[in-house]
Amino acid sequence: MNEFLHEPLDGQTGAEPTALAAFLEMEPDAERGLRKTLTVILRASRCPIACAMCDLHHAAYAGPTPPGSIPAQVQAAVSQWGSADRIKLYNGGNFFDPRSIPVKDYPAILDAIDDFDELVVENHPSVGIRRTLPWARRWGKSLEIAVGLESVRPGMLAMLQKRTSRDGIDGYLKWLEAGGIRTRVFLLLGGPGHPADEALRWAELSVRHAALLDAAMISLIPARGGESWSDGKPPVTDWSKTDLVAWQSEVIARLRQRGRRSAVTIDAWDFPPHDRQRIQAANLDQQW
Repeated sequence: MNEFLHEPLDGQTGAEPTALAAFLEMEPDAERGLRKTLTVILRASRCPIACAMCDLHHAAYAGPTPPGSIPAQVQAAVSQWGSADRIKLYNGGNFFDPRSIPVKDYPAILDAIDDFDELVVENHPSVGIRRTLPWARRWGKSLEIAVGLESVRPGMLAMLQKRTSRDGIDGYLKWLEAGGIRTRVFLLLGGPGHPADEALRWAELSVRHAALLDAAMISLIPARGGESWSDGKPPVTDWSKTDLVAWQSEVIARLRQRGRRSAVTIDAWDFPPHDRQRIQAANLDQQW
């Protein structure tokens, strides 16, 4: 059960050193089994990429993240929830963007997460490249970077105003792997005006692509409307008549037949409680 430290704020005032959310969850890992994971959703500055579908900016700081805010948010979450195998620090943007995560706060962040063996952060291929490997060396433990590939559907990245190409994302993932950094990939499940069957076809093609790039985890996020990408367009894909758990199991089975060991999960946040529980249980059954 996800329990929030703090409900999302109205987004443009204040400097409260409290994470937007923090919760414990279990994550599957082909190499390490189930990992007890502390996920911390940080309040930080707005991502400069401003993807058309993203709604994470509503709780962002109006300007640069105040110095000291991120370490305080992390320490508050760790103090409340305790240690785990893995910690995820998601800041609604790019971990290596100095406006979002001040470089001067790096030592305090490292101190706050010292009891964890694994760290997951998120980043865009065009942001903070020169800070990535030095951070990995200073951390000195398992580092995984999550990247929004979104979809291999032609034209999708341009429609999302992603400010990169599929080749750019692929190259970034390969560069991270070459530097000893694990990767995970975010994929969109559906979109404005995408029928469910069509959305599932493109989602599976995207999963296969990410698996070929050796992503440790592939996280499918059902599309939400309400941002600029859905303005004046048909509603986003309706999943109410689709058994996503059955589809997920079939996709995983086909990956395993091809010798690919990436974990494939579905974000269950926006589903009713019964469906959420089914999805969360299915996320742990990866058929390894």
